[in-house]
Amino acid sequence: MHEALLSIPEPVIRIAAFLAIFGSMAAFELMSPRLARPEMTGALRSRRWVANIGLVLVSSVVLRIVFPAAAVGAALWASLNNFGLFNIAGAPSWLAAILAFLILDFAVWLEHVASHKLPLLWRIHRIHHSDTGFDVTTALRFHPLEIVLSMAWKAVVVLALGAPVWSVLVFEIVLNGAAMFNHANIRVPDRVDRFLRGAMAENG
Repeated sequence: MHEALLSIPEPVIRIAAFLAIFGSMAAFELMSPRLARPEMTGALRSRRWVANIGLVLVSSVVLRIVFPAAAVGAALWASLNNFGLFNIAGAPSWLAAILAFLILDFAVWLEHVASHKLPLLWRIHRIHHSDTGFDVTTALRFHPLEIVLSMAWKAVVVLALGAPVWSVLVFEIVLNGAAMFNHANIRVPDRVDRFLRGAMAENG
């Protein structure tokens, strides 16, 4: 299965996944919004969407210039050069994939904590928190420098682990999708909402 996945260019997979998730969340927001505020509708929403989507487009271009192959490229390099813990140890691919996913998730959590605790990183990260509304596009609102630093951090972790290429690709898609879901202005059943809030509180 993962061989077939990797036969498709990584940017194509990422863009297709992004559009599918973004479209689903945006449609869900229209059908079942949790909050109805002026900044969520009409002209204010349009301006926010243009600004936030424009920002992610700029960030994506900058990222591809600085890191053309991104984290997946780092994983491919590690695999071809037998670099990183899992490659050197000859770990089974399924075990390496699971551990890499979990460790990358923890690494991103550490990065997020640092972005709130360290003054320099907070100055960059606060553009995300300066959004005047809160919807799926808020998940895209990050300073290009923060996107580059985040990718550099993930690439270091990927190289150190020798993470499998396909597990890194899946992680990136899940990370992006989870961010859009977490920020989406959608109404979910109370029981599901309580469960998700409890799970996030335990992890945060």
